[in-house]
Amino acid sequence: MLGSDGDRLGQTRRRLQQELGPAALVDAAAIVATFEQMDRIADATGIPLDTVVDMVSQDVQAELGLAMFASSHNTPSSAIGHLAARLLAPLRAPMMRLASRFLR
Repeated sequence: MLGSDGDRLGQTRRRLQQELGPAALVDAAAIVATFEQMDRIADATGIPLDTVVDMVSQDVQAELGLAMFASSHNTPSSAIGHLAARLLAPLRAPMMRLASRFLR
């Protein structure tokens, strides 16, 4: 949904609309927009990540280089949290699938 490659974005949007329909394209755009809005509000007000979210997203945070952003300092770092993140990493995908069932 986001990026600087206009051709690729256009192709992806057309494919989403063709395969899932116009309503799915609108829903996806609304989800992205809402996330962007809420994420910016949380960053601006200094809301830290929940402990569990922080623990299960350590590798993603590192891969994206999120520590370089000032708002990353709103979430305190702990050795226990980093250890728990490593231990929970193999369970992340199954946990997300399970959580998605309850969010529908």
